Amino acid sequence: MNVFAATRLDRRISLQLLLRLVLPALAWLSCTETPNQPTTSGVIPAIPSNVAASPGGSDTVGVYWAASSGAKSYNVYWSTTPAFTTQSATKRSFTSSPAKILGLAQNTRYYFMVTAVSDVGESAPSITVSATATNAMTLDLFYPSVSYFTIAGGGMILPDSVRIIAKIYSALYQVTSVSATIGSTTIALVYQGNVGPSDQHNSWQGTIAVTSPPLLTVPLTLTATDAYGNIAELSISVLHGAPPRLTVTAPESGAVARPYLPVHAICTVTGSGRCKVEINNTGLSLYSPVDTALVLNQASEGQQLTVYLIGFDTLGQSTGGTRVPVFVETSTALVDITTVHGPMLDVGPDSILFVRQTAGNAILSIHDRRSGADTPIFTTPGSYGPGPNLTGYLTATGAAFIVNPSTANAMAYSWESGQLVPLSAQTVRVNGRYVVAGTPGGATQTLLRRDVVLGQTTTIAQGANGATDLSPSGDVLYSAFDSNAHVQVFLFRNGSSTQLTHDSASNDGAVFAGAAIAYRKQTSSGSTLVLYDSTGEHLASSSPYAGDYFLLMANNSWLAYTKTVSGGDQEVFTRSPSGQEVQATRFGGSVILEAVGPNGEILAAANKRRFFALPDYSTPPRDISSSLGTATYENGLPQVVIGNELFQLAP
Repeated sequence: MNVFAATRLDRRISLQLLLRLVLPALAWLSCTETPNQPTTSGVIPAIPSNVAASPGGSDTVGVYWAASSGAKSYNVYWSTTPAFTTQSATKRSFTSSPAKILGLAQNTRYYFMVTAVSDVGESAPSITVSATATNAMTLDLFYPSVSYFTIAGGGMILPDSVRIIAKIYSALYQVTSVSATIGSTTIALVYQGNVGPSDQHNSWQGTIAVTSPPLLTVPLTLTATDAYGNIAELSISVLHGAPPRLTVTAPESGAVARPYLPVHAICTVTGSGRCKVEINNTGLSLYSPVDTALVLNQASEGQQLTVYLIGFDTLGQSTGGTRVPVFVETSTALVDITTVHGPMLDVGPDSILFVRQTAGNAILSIHDRRSGADTPIFTTPGSYGPGPNLTGYLTATGAAFIVNPSTANAMAYSWESGQLVPLSAQTVRVNGRYVVAGTPGGATQTLLRRDVVLGQTTTIAQGANGATDLSPSGDVLYSAFDSNAHVQVFLFRNGSSTQLTHDSASNDGAVFAGAAIAYRKQTSSGSTLVLYDSTGEHLASSSPYAGDYFLLMANNSWLAYTKTVSGGDQEVFTRSPSGQEVQATRFGGSVILEAVGPNGEILAAANKRRFFALPDYSTPPRDISSSLGTATYENGLPQVVIGNELFQLAP
């Protein structure tokens, strides 16, 4: 059911308009924060608002308005001249809306104004609206309707441009044109036939610009004309909306609550009135400017949440919501080192790679930890951040990163001292001045190594499965199929590749481990961890479980890896430089290995918590935080990155 219909003014139309126009307006008026107004006739009443006019038959027009505070009655004035006054017009009094104006000339455009009357006097007239008395056709404003737009004191609030959908439900003759007018702007609507959703079939549509000044009440008028010059016209009061604007300066994307989370926001409005800011899931509704702090309790510990802020003015217009992803981490075992203006992607001793969200764009930036300056290096539209949309790593001259990784549209770049270099690749691995990039194609991909200091790119291999490790000197470990379709380990060094394995096993996951190389060797009978040095292969560890993956990491000559124990869980083991294998964790569930330190220290996650274990691992590991973010070693020290904050482990 829609707002207006140019048909006979029967009980259906009257009830429809009362429920959809007048009552929502009254509901809005009852909830605005204005001083109490007298309801007696002892004041000059307010000007009637939400005025509308709609044809009701061959000699009838219905006029509608919202009740005015202090009014005892209402005067409806009408004329066939648009620029009329109350002195020159015909007048009739009514006790309430709607008014049924009878005896009008058919197919003639009439203009209407409404005033409110009390014992003290008469208000100024309302906005002028127009309609025709006709039964030649039934004209309906299908959209916009009260269902979609706020009814405020001056009428339906419209944005800078609005889609108009009109329908002709019955017509004695062929309808030749339908137009829409808002203020001084008129457009011809286009007949759509059976285009679009079924409820919009056989409609007339168009988009009209709302050019009137903000918060000025103007009429929205529909005019339909048939082949014999008969017209049907209806009109409704509208305001050119000026929605409030919300600026949120805290929290920033990726902020960490510990457990306090500062919230700073300013909501500005056009004209008079105040703006109220609501914060989701908190029950807080505060007037701008907002300067407060949320306390996210223990129940939210270890979670990523979304803080949603939205502003409302006294007309009911909203700012549009601002969503800010935040994290809750209250552990006292972590000490805050550095905070940047967005989620961190990579951390180095001198700089931090992060993503800053602003004005609908994601800005990849490098933060200088010494000076505190931020350098933007790449901007892309949208809400990008760590995870599915963007990954990146610091290099000796800037950063290498991928936009839309793990998708067909993935693209890798290297930012080198101010110059952006496309890598024509979809994967990257970084160590200092070297970047290894992989092109699409799985087993047929091409591996490239780029020296970002010299700006030189070298082809490592065609048909490689992917690089598994990269040394500071530019040596590359990768896996590839041999001629018998077995996966073998290769080493690229000094400009050429050497095949290290030559058996029928699946050899993969190779990493540099001091002077040796460690990798997994998998067969149908089980899995082994192998060390390769100048004398050949040496067994480092074994598992009786076929397919045991041995998630493998190395630091100096220490190896850390996961393997399955009795009961089916995966636990962390270490192998010391002297060759001693020790089980480092003993949790009641599988463990995620995150990092190994230069002296065999272990950072691992289990049961949604993060733990720190020290050799000889005879005591339970220390619970240091939730499993949010990532754990790394930097300059020999354990560090944790959560959102836009970098933490170190407290003593």
